[in-house]
Amino acid sequence: MSAPITLNPVELPEIRALIAQYLSKYDLAQCVRASQSWNALFLPYIWDQVILDQKTVERGFNLESLEPHSHLVKSISVTDTLKFGSLIAVCTNLKSLQLRMSFGLLKGFQQTLKHQLEAVLTPNISIVCLDLDTVHVDWAVIAGLKNLRELKLTNCETMIGSSPADFWNQDDIKLEALSLTFVNIPGLWEQSTGKYPIFQNIKALEIERMTKLPESIQVEIVRQCPNIETLRFRPNIQSSITMIMVRLAAAGSWPKLRSLFYDGPKISDQGVVDILTSMDQCDQWDVSYADFTPLSFQALNNHFSTLTRVNLAYCWSVTSKMLQEVLSSCPLLRKFRGPTIHARDIVEGDPWVCSSLQTFVAFIDFGSQDGTTGTSGGDGMELEHSDISAKAMLENSDTNEFQRLVYEQISQLRRLKILLIGVEPSLTEDVQNHRHGLELKLGKGLELLSSLKELEIFGFNGTTQNMELEEVKWMITHWRRLGQIMGTYCHNGREKDFLEVFNISSS
Repeated sequence: MSAPITLNPVELPEIRALIAQYLSKYDLAQCVRASQSWNALFLPYIWDQVILDQKTVERGFNLESLEPHSHLVKSISVTDTLKFGSLIAVCTNLKSLQLRMSFGLLKGFQQTLKHQLEAVLTPNISIVCLDLDTVHVDWAVIAGLKNLRELKLTNCETMIGSSPADFWNQDDIKLEALSLTFVNIPGLWEQSTGKYPIFQNIKALEIERMTKLPESIQVEIVRQCPNIETLRFRPNIQSSITMIMVRLAAAGSWPKLRSLFYDGPKISDQGVVDILTSMDQCDQWDVSYADFTPLSFQALNNHFSTLTRVNLAYCWSVTSKMLQEVLSSCPLLRKFRGPTIHARDIVEGDPWVCSSLQTFVAFIDFGSQDGTTGTSGGDGMELEHSDISAKAMLENSDTNEFQRLVYEQISQLRRLKILLIGVEPSLTEDVQNHRHGLELKLGKGLELLSSLKELEIFGFNGTTQNMELEEVKWMITHWRRLGQIMGTYCHNGREKDFLEVFNISSS
C-alpha cells in the first residue's frame, strides 16, 4: 500500500492567492523573501498598485527599482505631483489610473499637465479605468482610450480648445460606468436636433451637482442609458427634475434598475410607488427626501427579500413601526438608516433578521417610557404624591427592562462596523442632551454588546448620558477596532482625555 499523500494547503496557489488579499505590503514583502516558490506568487500583489504623491517624490522615488517589475503594475494613483510621466511610461500593462490635483497646482501648470496627460494616455490604450480629480479634460484624448470602461471625473474643467463632441457624440462608447461631479462641459449637445447617442453599455451612472450643465442635458444623459442598474443622481436642490425622473421611471426607461441613490427635491408618495413598481428587483433604496404612506411603504415591502441598503433618514412621514418592519423583514440588509425608532416597537415587534447588517443609523427613542407622559390621572385630578412615586417606579422598571431587551436585539448584529443611535446632528441644535435614548451603562445592558467585535464607529449624539470611566474603558477593551466615538459622555471631560490616550477620536 502506498503511503498517503500529505498536502500542505498553503502550497496550493488558490489558497495563497486568498491569503495575499489580506496581507499588508510589508507582510507580502516578507513572504517574497521566505522562499522562491512564494516569490512568484506574492510579487504581483506587491507591485499591482503604485501610489505616487508629493511625499513619495520628496523621499526620492526610485524608478529603477520598479522597472524590472513594471509589467506587474496594474493601477497607479497620483496625488499633487506632475512627476508621473516617466512612471506611467514604463508600465505597459496599466489598467487603472487615478489622478488627483489641487487647484493651486493646476492653475500654474495647466499646459504642463496637458502635455503630460497626452503623453501618457495616448499610448496606454489598455487603460480600463480613468479617475481624474481637479484636472482639465481633453475629450479627444479620452475618446482615444478604446478599452475604457470606467470614467470618473470630479471638479474637472474642459481643456481650452477641446471639443466635448469628440467624446460625447461617439456612437460606439463602451463605457460601463460613468461618474460626473462638478464637471464643466460647455456646449454639450447644444446643436443637437433631438437625437442623442445611446449609451447601451453603461450599467452604473453617477451625476452630482452639475451646476454648469443645463437640467435638460442632465436628464438626457440619464435617459440615454437604458441599461443602467445603479443610478446616483444629485441635482440642484431647487431643481424641477424630480417629476421628470418619476415619469421616465414609470414609463420603463430603465428596466434593469436595481439601485437608486437620489438626493434632490422631495419625491411624492405616488412618485415613490411609481419608481418602486417599475423596478423588477430593488437592491438599494437611498432616497433622502420622500413621502412614505402605507401605500408607498407597501411598494417598498415588495422588495424586502432583496434589499441590501435602505436609507429613509429624512423621510419624516416614515413611522417607527415601518422602520421596525424593515429590520425584521430584510434578511440581506447591510446598511440601514432611518429617523427615529421607538424602543417599544423594537421590544414588541418581531426579531430583526438582518444578521449581516454593517451600518445602523437611527435614533432609538425611549421617550415614551421615561416618565414624561404626564402626572394626571384619568379623571383629570392630580395624583397623590405616593401614587406619582409608584407610577414613576413602575415606569422606571419598564424602562430598565426595555433597555436590556433593546441591547439584546442589537447584540445579534455581530457584523456591525458603524452604530449611530443618536439624533441626526442637524436636528440636535435645540435638543442637545435632552433626548432619552439608550442608556450606555454597564448593568443596563451595555455589556451585551461585547459581541460587536468589528465595531469601528459608535455615536450617540443628542442623547443624555452619564457614563463613568469604567464604561469608556469597557468600550475600548471590547471593541478593539473602535476608531471614533461621537457624543457627550457626561458632565466632565475625563473620558475624552482617556480616549485620546488610546488614539480614539471624539466629537
